[in-house]
Amino acid sequence: MLSKHFHPRCVTRREAHGHRLWRRGHRRAQTRALRQEMGRQEGMGDQEIRRAELSVTHKIHFRMMSLVHEDLYRLFRDPYKVLDAAGLAAGQTVLEVGCGPGFFTLPAARIVGEQGRVYALDINPLAVEKVRQKVAQEGVTNVETLLADAAQIDLPDQSFDLIYVFGLARPIGDAQGIVAELHRLLKPDGILAFEGRAWPSSELFRLEKRQGRIAQFRKV
Repeated sequence: MLSKHFHPRCVTRREAHGHRLWRRGHRRAQTRALRQEMGRQEGMGDQEIRRAELSVTHKIHFRMMSLVHEDLYRLFRDPYKVLDAAGLAAGQTVLEVGCGPGFFTLPAARIVGEQGRVYALDINPLAVEKVRQKVAQEGVTNVETLLADAAQIDLPDQSFDLIYVFGLARPIGDAQGIVAELHRLLKPDGILAFEGRAWPSSELFRLEKRQGRIAQFRKV
């Protein structure tokens, strides 16, 4: 029986959303604790447990990327039009940040041609391996793959004519650090192409042009 002091009311959308987030976080914490306990029972150390957790995360993330890139993108996106809007041209040295399973990688390699080169970077090892497989199957010789954090890329300053970042609504890691690193890697007057509403620092880049969802920013 309800207390006479109880006054039912409608739950707001914000409260309902907050409760869903709490339940989701609680379930994740329980799952993580269970995995850690199972790992310890199997004699695994903390570092081994951490590596196993990252492996699971990479697999889930890669499956989601593959669904978007391999299935959905093919239905309504022409990679050549998108890359043209980004400013790719023959002979360029290009960095692709967040290559995923390589929807844009091989078309980019064909655009820059034999005199150009494409570096396909991702933090997910499964994505990088998928691109390597595609490159080998197609016999492409002007693509290099990089497994790295986009905020810490082990390449010399001013390596690229153009860098493009597609399909990353929320970059993984330090967003400001990533932009600063991409600025370092671009040649003087190089182009950084973003998809969506991402806007790099005005101190490092100036807007050059926008075509649809693709914006080109010139290094300053």
